[in-house]
Amino acid sequence: MFDISKKFFQHNDISYYSQPVNGYPYFNSIGNLTDSSGTKGWIYTVDCKQPTVPSSAVSIKGKSVVQWIYTSYSN
Repeated sequence: MFDISKKFFQHNDISYYSQPVNGYPYFNSIGNLTDSSGTKGWIYTVDCKQPTVPSSAVSIKGKSVVQWIYTSYSN
């Protein structure tokens, strides 16, 4: 899923920044929305479910929809 997402961003001229986290690639920013100080960041769903593994470990074979969602947390 990580590779197909990168291809989508590149094909559509969407800037992104990725870095390894715990040995797995992680999208730190997509467009102008970045992960910062643990209070906001990107999550993803595949066919409306949030996988419990890194995006680089998710196969998209047989899947229909990949969605990246920007979230923020505040008290």
